[in-house]
Amino acid sequence: MFFRKKYQSLLLGTILATSSPAFSSIFSAGDVFLNSQDILFAGYSSNGTFEINADEIFLNSLTAMSVTGLNIGQSGDSGTVRVIGNGTSGSARIDITKGWGLRNSMGGHGLLEIQNGGVIESHTQDIRLGNQGLEATPGTAITNIDGTGSILRTIQGSYGPESWQKSGGHIFVGVNGQSNSVVNITNRGLMEAVAPEEIYEESFDDARGVILIGTLADGGSQSIVNVDGSDSTMRAYTSLAVNAQSGSNSELNVTNGALVEAYGATDVNGDAPVDISSLEGTATARVSGAGSKIISNDIQVGGTEFVYGYTASGKPVGTIDVLGLIDSSGELVSGRQVTDQEGNPLYDLNNNPVLTTYYAPWDTVVPSTYLPGNELYAKETGSLLVENSASVDAPVINVSKNHPAAQAYNGQEAVLTVRNGGTITGDVNVYKDGVLNGDGGTIQGNVTVNGGTVAPGNSPGTLTIDGNADFLDGLLELEITSTAMDLLNITGDLTLGEDLMISLIFDFDPIDFILDLDDFFNVGGSLVLQNFNLENNLNFVGLTNSTNLTVNFGSDQKIFGNQTLPPSSVPEPASILLLGFGLLGIRLFKRYSV
Repeated sequence: MFFRKKYQSLLLGTILATSSPAFSSIFSAGDVFLNSQDILFAGYSSNGTFEINADEIFLNSLTAMSVTGLNIGQSGDSGTVRVIGNGTSGSARIDITKGWGLRNSMGGHGLLEIQNGGVIESHTQDIRLGNQGLEATPGTAITNIDGTGSILRTIQGSYGPESWQKSGGHIFVGVNGQSNSVVNITNRGLMEAVAPEEIYEESFDDARGVILIGTLADGGSQSIVNVDGSDSTMRAYTSLAVNAQSGSNSELNVTNGALVEAYGATDVNGDAPVDISSLEGTATARVSGAGSKIISNDIQVGGTEFVYGYTASGKPVGTIDVLGLIDSSGELVSGRQVTDQEGNPLYDLNNNPVLTTYYAPWDTVVPSTYLPGNELYAKETGSLLVENSASVDAPVINVSKNHPAAQAYNGQEAVLTVRNGGTITGDVNVYKDGVLNGDGGTIQGNVTVNGGTVAPGNSPGTLTIDGNADFLDGLLELEITSTAMDLLNITGDLTLGEDLMISLIFDFDPIDFILDLDDFFNVGGSLVLQNFNLENNLNFVGLTNSTNLTVNFGSDQKIFGNQTLPPSSVPEPASILLLGFGLLGIRLFKRYSV
């Protein structure tokens, strides 16, 4: 049972108040209280609203306070907290010290508003926006950070002997259960997760400064962050993940001149500081509008995940039923088949049961697929859209992942779209199960295709590569109508590898037609053909009449007629053939420090 300290005018003298003589009482309504640990609750057993306000007209007697935690909306009830400044950053503020941190919604309906220079800082504790309650009640959370100097910030503690002294630095948008969370950062507002430099330099694993959108939420959740307007900013000192769980939606929208930054470096596991990926849910990032930008050291669109096995229907499983591995005496036992949390038995890629086995280094029993060399991996989907004069600045952007042991689940792909004046500054790598497309977009860097697909244009259109294009292995889709065709503008060299297939996609049926393949390319540098030829590296889509189609490419010419025209379909090159059951996805459970 909580000991409650009701906020009433008689108690205001015990709390830091403004020095202005013209203040009114603090605004508090409904169920608002401090418990014995100095955690502020708004909406616990009934609805509650709490506000501190430094505005000259609505000035409260309380404009700054320090608590050990802030909890908004509990188990079905509604809670509201507002921190409203007077136009100066920090003129109204809440500081959260070691303890509970900030939780907007614990299975209730939470509304957090930071406006006009208000500030909430959580020191050495995490910020959780959208959380299922202790009674498994789905929660909803809305967080609005609006106005110049309005800040929501978590700061990781510096090193010390106690664990809390290096805690904090995480912002979770969607935490656990079926949590639904929307964050709006507008009118020069700022949300950031800070990791002290001394921690990051000494140990990446201990560094926080992380923003996770949807990463820890269960299936059926929604986690959305909108950063809108010039100088509105979201910043992660280490990493940013847009990474929904099964059946969930994770989304980042950067619009109208807003900025998103992630400063970190790719870690020892190959995880990029910006990761946009999901196995069965949706993970999308959209950057739109002049001045809108994402800046990072590395971006991964569609990563890989580890799973323990597959169900009989081929579904990859990353969470197992631990209790099912324990015998009647409460001991873990070897030789027992592992099941998912619904009790479905798991199998490996060869359809062998996944059994528990003894693992000597840990002196415990683990699933056999957890042993080194037996791991199973799957590729994830994800999409990054850059459009309408927006930009993304990263030295490297990987579309899908070059992971030889990972296979795509259910035919899903990772997609990078650059269109309508959007710009990528950096090198782009397109791997198997990755797609690069867009009309009117520009990539200021080199593009390497190693197993993936490039589809310039939009029925049809133009994609510009301000650098070299190495199309080594994969698929290049080129559309052609009776009046127009796709175009690749390449300022540097163009290399076509022997494992690249070019698919010519027709929307009309040409008769006695001569096609110059060179017309699809505007190359400023050299054209390099690595055993690429018209005989072996062309496919056709959309043709129903196969009479006398002549294709020219440089000095090479090939006439395709009734007997020589390949089928009107696109067989995939050997390097991207599906391997039956082996392409069923599998999930790497990312272990974030919480």
